Amino acid sequence: MKKIPKDALAELLIYIAEHETFASLKDFSSFKPAEVRFALKELAMQLKKELQRDGATGVDIAKLKGIDKRTKQILSALSPRESKLLLRAFSIDG
Repeated sequence: MKKIPKDALAELLIYIAEHETFASLKDFSSFKPAEVRFALKELAMQLKKELQRDGATGVDIAKLKGIDKRTKQILSALSPRESKLLLRAFSIDG
């Protein structure tokens, strides 16, 4: 089994929380969909905090040369994995 990087897993958890209907929970009275969404988002935030604490924050956007301020703002909104992939796609060293 392939290991999923923590930053990718955090983004996946957020995506699931925002897009899944959790229809199967209607038969499971212990949890409500809103509670599961909240728990998934909390888990994702904990993973992101762990990544920052461990120093795996990705690209230092402030140090990128030749990129304007608006582009840096967009990059800073992405996950570390997403920003690395985008910069790599445009052959920008980060």
